[in-house]
Amino acid sequence: MAGQGADSLQQRGKKLYRSAQYSEALDSFTKAITRCPMPRASLFDNRAATYEKLGELQSALRDAQTTIRRHRKDVTGYLRAGKVLQKMEKPELALDIYRYGLGKVSISNSDDYKLLSSVHDKLSRQLSPPKAHDPFTLLPVEVAEMILHYLRFEHIVCCLRVSKAWNEFLVSRPYLWTRLDLSRAKRYVPISFVSHAVQRSGTRLTHATLHRLGDRDAKAMELISRSRHTLDTLEILSSASLGASSTSLMSLHALNIKNLVIGKGAEITMDTVCGILNSCTSLSRAEFESVISRGWQADWKVPLPNLRQLKMVGGQPQVLGASVLNMTALMARITNIEMLTLNKWNTHTTFGTISFASLHDLKLLDLLEFGMFIALDDLPPLLTVLRTNSRGSLNPSLSGNTISPSPLPFLTELQWCSPHRVQTFLRNIAEGRQLQKLTINNSRYTGAELSKLLSSSRLGEDLRELNLPQSCFDDDLSKVVVGKFPLLRRLDLSHTLITGVGVKTVVQGLRSLEYLAVNQCTDLSSDAVDWAAKQGIQVDHRSQDKMLSGRKVRLAH
Repeated sequence: MAGQGADSLQQRGKKLYRSAQYSEALDSFTKAITRCPMPRASLFDNRAATYEKLGELQSALRDAQTTIRRHRKDVTGYLRAGKVLQKMEKPELALDIYRYGLGKVSISNSDDYKLLSSVHDKLSRQLSPPKAHDPFTLLPVEVAEMILHYLRFEHIVCCLRVSKAWNEFLVSRPYLWTRLDLSRAKRYVPISFVSHAVQRSGTRLTHATLHRLGDRDAKAMELISRSRHTLDTLEILSSASLGASSTSLMSLHALNIKNLVIGKGAEITMDTVCGILNSCTSLSRAEFESVISRGWQADWKVPLPNLRQLKMVGGQPQVLGASVLNMTALMARITNIEMLTLNKWNTHTTFGTISFASLHDLKLLDLLEFGMFIALDDLPPLLTVLRTNSRGSLNPSLSGNTISPSPLPFLTELQWCSPHRVQTFLRNIAEGRQLQKLTINNSRYTGAELSKLLSSSRLGEDLRELNLPQSCFDDDLSKVVVGKFPLLRRLDLSHTLITGVGVKTVVQGLRSLEYLAVNQCTDLSSDAVDWAAKQGIQVDHRSQDKMLSGRKVRLAH
């Protein structure tokens, strides 16, 4: 009954409005809003229009804002708010409202979206300087094209809406559309958009990044396959269907791509990973950010001589943990690999020791959260980057069977967990003096242990980056760092005990310092952070300020 009463009151208010009886119309609309448990957007808009006629622009704007807040996808509130703001002589705010609405109103409501877009474009033109000139009419075509090459994909898409002339110019340049990049999409992308982008490229895509396509992934893959002769890189950041069916992924061999990335938002099974690598032998780089396994070991059937980079991150579930990777068979297939990343694979009882020594070209080995057992002798000699932590057991000692007195002579970056074992490791790799980047992330060792490590002769003065997050690093240790590593450029002391005294010590003592991270350092004041920033240091500082009701405060410097 309340809803029926509101309807009749709204109709009565409309009749009074048309008769220019605005005060009576306002009373009817207000009563209708009061009686309706969930007032429609049209009710607030009718009352806002009445307020507008009565000259009460602030009240009209308030109703328009209420409409936007309660009906974000309805165009009504944005149109009314923009109109009222223009009457209030605030056209810039009106343009912001229209722009905000374009990001909220669904494109599927084509008429509403076009209407909002048209008023936005009209106001935008009105606000343009009176002597504004179209750069495409002034600049030589070659210069305009050179400038456009610096724009990201989403910016080029925005430029399509500037004018009809710009649209025609951009669409007629296929090379601007060879990189389809949906990575910054904030909502679902219609498949028609992908189709138009492929057509604009002349079916000559070289790089495709897919994201927020919903259940239309398979159709998008079909459209992209038209560029099979030119497509070099394919990235799938999210998917609602590919990880389940994998039909489109299994046919990737027809594309002859060189680089493939399957992101965290697109879970993929180990069987599908094997199918892709066994069929796409042309791949040079393959990354799988979330691989699920249900108990069957990977079946690596064919050699992969072209593969230089491989990344596999374990997802959930993991029935057999790291043993599902069938590492012995895998390494026999990837003999030319240069960068190998195996993260988040659980330890399993059937998985014993493994040797990477046969991968003679391997330069980067990332084994963070990888359940495995390996000795120093089992690492390839050309390794330059090694990352590992506590989940696996990497023995830092030599077995005694090695001929070389100093394995890993080219190692420049090391990430480790235990300060005890890292000293043994450094002693066995030519004393570690060639290291340029060292990361030790473990909150369980004491300040004395950390001091002993940093003071060790095993570390050379050439260190350029030192990361000690979640450690017992304090002001006394800052003096050790300054005296030991004068060439340090980047220093991460997040979640440590450092205070303003320590910050001043490292900033004044390290003349080459460029970057300092002190996130969540509870004993550090914002004054010290401000002072460091004024010295020309890029400071990364995020702290929990209890005085602001627990809201996170980021100080950007």
